[in-house]
This record gives sequence, C-alpha cells and structure tokens, in this order.
Amino acid sequence: MRAMLKSIWKHSTRKERWIFYLLLFLMFIAANMELLGIGLLLPVVAVLTNPELLHQNYFLELIYRVLRPESPRSFLIVLCFLITGVFLVKNLFLIFMTWFQTAMIYRKSTRMTDQLFRTYIFAPYARFLNWNTSDLLNRLHALRDNYNIFLLSLLMLLTELLNVIMIFAMFFFFVPLVTLILLAISLLISLLIYFPLRTANNRLGQDNFTAGEEQYRNELQTLNGIKEIRIHGSEDVFARRNLDILRRMNVIRCRINLNAQLPRFLLEVAMVCSAMLLLFLYLMFNTASTSIILKLSLIGAGIVRLMPALSRIQYHFTNMRHLLFSLDSVCGDMDSIPAEEDPGHDNAPAITLEREISVEHLTFSYEGTSRPVLHDFSLTVPVNSSVAFIGRTGCGKTTLADLIAGLLTPDSGRILADGRNIHENLRSWRSLIGYVPQDIYIMDDTILNNVALGIPPEQVSEEKVAEAIRMAQLDDFIRTLPDGLRTVVGEQGARLSGGQRQRIGIARALYHHPRILILDEATSALDNETEKAFIDAIRTLQGKLTMFIIAHRLTTTRDCDKIIDVAVQTERNNLKDK
Repeated sequence: MRAMLKSIWKHSTRKERWIFYLLLFLMFIAANMELLGIGLLLPVVAVLTNPELLHQNYFLELIYRVLRPESPRSFLIVLCFLITGVFLVKNLFLIFMTWFQTAMIYRKSTRMTDQLFRTYIFAPYARFLNWNTSDLLNRLHALRDNYNIFLLSLLMLLTELLNVIMIFAMFFFFVPLVTLILLAISLLISLLIYFPLRTANNRLGQDNFTAGEEQYRNELQTLNGIKEIRIHGSEDVFARRNLDILRRMNVIRCRINLNAQLPRFLLEVAMVCSAMLLLFLYLMFNTASTSIILKLSLIGAGIVRLMPALSRIQYHFTNMRHLLFSLDSVCGDMDSIPAEEDPGHDNAPAITLEREISVEHLTFSYEGTSRPVLHDFSLTVPVNSSVAFIGRTGCGKTTLADLIAGLLTPDSGRILADGRNIHENLRSWRSLIGYVPQDIYIMDDTILNNVALGIPPEQVSEEKVAEAIRMAQLDDFIRTLPDGLRTVVGEQGARLSGGQRQRIGIARALYHHPRILILDEATSALDNETEKAFIDAIRTLQGKLTMFIIAHRLTTTRDCDKIIDVAVQTERNNLKDK
C-alpha cells in the first residue's frame, strides 16, 4: 500500500499536489461542520429534558448567553432553526466538495491513462515483439477503470478518518473515560477485521486482474480468428472458455464484495453493544437520570455518525487493497519501461540522404536468443538505387529492413546515411522512409484516412492521396466505389481483398513522398496481373528513390540493381569468425 501511495505522489504534478492540500483543508472544514451539527443537538436534548441544565452546565449557559433568547422555549426554537441552517450549509458544502474532488480524480485518472498509453507507444519497438496486445489493452483499461476508484476510496477514507478523529475528540472533551472505552473497542474490532481480510483481499485482487487478462485475451483472439473458428466449427470451445473465465471472475468479485461489506455488520454490532454497555455502567453507578440522558444523547448522536464512518473506512480500505495488485503492476510499467532513445531528436541536425547508405559490421540478436540473426553484416547502397533481400524464411530479411528503418537497435555495428549514424536523429531519418510491411494494418475508417495514416484530418491532401493511389494501381478500384476515397473499409479492411489491402499499404508509404522505400513482401497478396502492374509502377520509381525490396518471387526482384541473399552472407560471416 505504501509503495502505491508513493507512486501516486511521484506521478502527481505540482498543481495536483496543491489541489490535494486544498482538499485536506476542505475535509477539515467539513469535519468541523459535522461536529457542529452533532454538538448543537446537545442543548436541544438538555432543554427538553431539564431546562434548569441551561444554567448548570457551563457550555449550555455560554450558548444561551450568546443567543440571548427571551425564554427556554424561544431558545429551543432558535436552536432548531440554527441546526437546520447548519445542516443545510454543511450539505451544500459537501456537494461542492464532492464535485471538486471528483473532478480532480477524473482529471488525474485521465492524465495517468494518457501517460501509460504514451509509455507503451513510445517504448522501444523491440518490446512490442514480446508483448501481448490483449495484455496491454487490459492494463490500459485497468488503469482507466480502477485508478479513479482507488483515488476516490483514498480521499473518502481520509475524509471519514478525519470525521472519526473529530468525533472522538469531542467525546473525550465531554466524557473522557467513555471515549477511551469506545476507542479501545473500535480499534480492537477494526484490527480483528483488518488483518484476516488483508491477505484475502490482496489474493483476490491478483486473481481478479489475472482473470481479466485471460478474458480479454480470449475475446480478442476469438474475434480476430473468427473466420477460421467458424470454418472449424469451434465457436463452442471459445464460448465455453469465456464462460468459465466469467464464472471464475463472478466468484472472485462476490468474495471481494462480501469482504467489503463484512466490516459494516461487525462494527454495527460492536457499536450497539458498546452503547448498551455504557448504559449498563451508568445505571450500575446510580448516575442521575438527567445526566444519563444528556451523555447518552451526545454519545448516541456521535455513534450514529461514527458507525457509518468506521464502516466506510473499512469498505474503502478493502476496496484499495483488492485494487493494489493491478495498479501496482500497471504503474510499475510507467516507471520501468523507457522511451525509445533518440538523443538527437531536439538538438541534432536532420538526417539527409544525398550519396549513400552504409551498413557496417551489423550484428543483431533478439532478446532471449543466443544466436544472432545477423552477424557482421555490411552493405553499401548508393542513393536512388534498388536492393533486393532474398533468402530462406527466418534468415533475417525483415530484421535487416527493421534495422535500416531504425525500428531495432543493433547489438554492434552501425547504419550510416551520408556518413552520419541514423541513430543521431531517428525521427528525421524515419521521415525519409516509406515502409510497406508484410501484414498491412487497416483502420476501420475511410480509404482516404487509411492512406493518410497519422495525418490530422484538416491537414490531409486529397491530391497527394490521389497521386499515391494512382501509383499503387488502386485508382480503377476507387472509381467503382460510390463513395470513392470516403468509402469505409471495415475493421482490418474486412470489405477489401488481400490485394486491395496490400495496395492501400503501398499508397500509404508513397503518400509522404519518401526518399527511401522499404517493401517487405509487398506483392505477396497480389495476383499475377496486379503484381505486373505494381512492378511497372515500381519501375517508374527506379532512379528516383532508394528501394529495399524483400521478396521470394524473382519477378519482383529481377530489375533491382543489387540482389543479396541474406542467409548466405550471414553464414559466410559466421564461417569467417570460426
């Protein structure tokens, strides 16, 4: 719990910390208003039971002198109006405070969720190779849904704790011995409730988070693979798996809810027993009946407010406990995942390409593997020339392309553009590159926005989109659509053929007028006729762009200036070292 509170403070801005201090001050005012409301009930009870107490009790006489009523009856009427006014002002103040703290909580929750999202998307690309998309989505949703609940529980706990302290302070002032007895009973019951439930709540919170991850993963995998699942007729398998997870989550959440409600029942029994014990003691010691009524009225009014306060303290503490595991894990990501290093983004001059790209003694291995994918790989590519990477599957063709694009960082060696290391300013280097991966990502949006991916809508140039569409040999297809470029293509391009999705990826790469074009199996989903048209289009770009083409088909690579078998060269370099 302490580590989580430190993390909240660490990730709070200076403004948020000042707002927290302001909230503490507002809580203090609210607690005093609560105390005033309880305290004003005392003279009402006194006047009703024995009007002579007004002049026998110092505090009652003081209130009487301040208000200066004409008679005990008018004093009582004034008190009634005063109590009504105090409770009205108190509740209006509490409404304002609730709005204020809720707005603060949701603003902070929004900022933290945005910070976590940025942590993930700005993380080194190599991390995405080991991450599970459903787990990342579950963590983002866990922070969005649970962080505000945790903060609200924390603030409510502090509010109620302050109220309890103020009520006990009032009790101690009027009835010190009784207060010590009540305090001892309250602490004993709270500790007896807290320690057995603490371990259970931690375990339940962990189980709930793990089950949530499993459910999210199963749902995402089912929906993404629905075509093959439908063909194999295995819908029931995934549905049963989902139902099993849901049932397990329901049992966990039932236990969490029971643990959160249990303290309320135990505290209520304890408080009622305490009140009866006090009444018994007063009667045993022959305390005057008027004094008993006065003291019990004060204690009763306090206990009526004390019981729900202690119950809510336990409830919010339990709530925080079961959320700890998920939030600790998620907030740990913000501290442990570094942003991609780009030391020259702000200061170094932009990378330019006028002469050549040099790959010098490049070695790279993926995390968790001992054998490098590429070893001592070297290559020089003159500007505006074309290079084809060929070789068996898994030999490192795509890895080499990712290294040239600056997505991966080599273990050793370097990649130079006109003699400058591309890692001096990765952002400017990538701005020179158009990349067409093997699996084209298609948004559930219009063709226009898919081609101009990442460009704000008001900055999209339809002329540039049309030009890129034409170069990708997609213009004939666009003309057949009633909405043209504004046709919505469905999730992952569900309304497009494989070849059309591929050509949208090509058009996207060409939209930015890149100096370098990387085609990673860009023609793998095209039929022979479309591939021929695409190769003709690529042929028109030769001599204008520097191109790296990864392909298995010889028809795609035959016009390249240089063809390199990555597997052969890597094996040759390995043999040299031996």
